[in-house]
Amino acid sequence: VVVDHSTSMNHREAGRMRIESVAEGAMMLHLACTALGVDHQVAVTPQQTTLADLGSGERGKALIAGMVPAKTGWEDIAVAIQRHSQELLGSGAAIRLVFVLHDGYPNDGAKARELCRELRGKVEVIGVLLDPDEETQKPMSDLFGPDRLVACRSKELPKKLAAMLRSIRGV
Repeated sequence: VVVDHSTSMNHREAGRMRIESVAEGAMMLHLACTALGVDHQVAVTPQQTTLADLGSGERGKALIAGMVPAKTGWEDIAVAIQRHSQELLGSGAAIRLVFVLHDGYPNDGAKARELCRELRGKVEVIGVLLDPDEETQKPMSDLFGPDRLVACRSKELPKKLAAMLRSIRGV
């Protein structure tokens, strides 16, 4: 799971910052994957820092909780997609999946779009667009592909991620 950690994620929707919903969703996904023994990572971009993984224990939970508020002025999702897809390609994982949680207009969108197309069939890169509007829906659909973009209100994110995990893992 790659999280956009730019300041636009601090936007408030219904009294709550996007990044708060993202932290909650990332925590839910991390805890579920840990309980199921599913190898995973939760990382932030542009810092390219892994906050939590299967072996991070309490430290990983604390780092996920500490991602609020977001403090950077940009995000490098192509760098994050490249880094994590290479790790997945080097693994023996049966399912190779990168979720990118974002609110639109990444600074390196053209590079990310090219990378997502190159990875098709090898690593599935799924964009999760938070609080979509007409200006963000089309560019993000072009970036990830219309069949690889999930759009939702940020407050719905934890439930959406849970549904995606159930669908993928048959849980």
